Amino acid sequence: MHASIFFILLLPCFASDLNKPWENNVELGLVASEGNAQSESWGFSNVFEMNFSSGELEMKMSAIQVEATRFQRRALGTAEEWELEETSEQIKTAENYRMALKYNFTLGERAYCYSAGEWASNKISGIRSRTSVSAGLGHKWRNDERLGFKTDYGMQYTRERAIFQPTNFRGEFASVRLGYSLFGQVSKSSRFKQELKAETSLEDHNDFLAVLTNQLKVAINDHLALKVGGEFRFDNEPAFIKIPLFEQDSSPTASGAVPLQKEELDSTLTTSLIINF
Repeated sequence: MHASIFFILLLPCFASDLNKPWENNVELGLVASEGNAQSESWGFSNVFEMNFSSGELEMKMSAIQVEATRFQRRALGTAEEWELEETSEQIKTAENYRMALKYNFTLGERAYCYSAGEWASNKISGIRSRTSVSAGLGHKWRNDERLGFKTDYGMQYTRERAIFQPTNFRGEFASVRLGYSLFGQVSKSSRFKQELKAETSLEDHNDFLAVLTNQLKVAINDHLALKVGGEFRFDNEPAFIKIPLFEQDSSPTASGAVPLQKEELDSTLTTSLIINF
């Protein structure tokens, strides 16, 4: 992953030798607090797009991590004379990494076929790793400067590794994949983009996943822009995690563990600075 980031960030240095139209957007975000409350969150995203005579290449990478410090304090002694005992624990409340590669092969003025691959990790949601490859067909219903809309549909093979795997867990499966992309110009300096990707397993139609992303980008100048984005991820059969089991509320130690299914909907809202190459 580090090699891929290094390659994409250095690509503008020798892109002139490629003699191809390309665009690279790097997004950075950081929030940190100290004092009575301590937390740190950072986000990174890189989108590289390049046009060839045979089609379009798109590479995406993103990482989000949120970490908070939880304090436990108590006083030891008497009301007149006491000492503070303090312990702290760092807790990750979000940890999400993703890499994706897609190539659209031009078949005509509007039709295309595609092949794609994706790797993701979301440990807070119970997914250690998720790797998928897909291929299919697409159609550009409109593609101009003011508005663009395209749809694609294909087949996908997924290999998933969960942190906790119940007895009926399916780690490998084939699925049908559908999606669309809507993008356009809001004003002279702002553009929007919306993407939907949905997939359902061929073995179990109740096992489906849908990811909706929205973004609004406002240009500051030729190289800088501000972006507000949101991602909504709905998993109809989310992963399981193990939680400790206590026989009584007052029991200091756990007697075992039981499976708990995570929430179906995950949402992420971001505000970031974009550096355009």
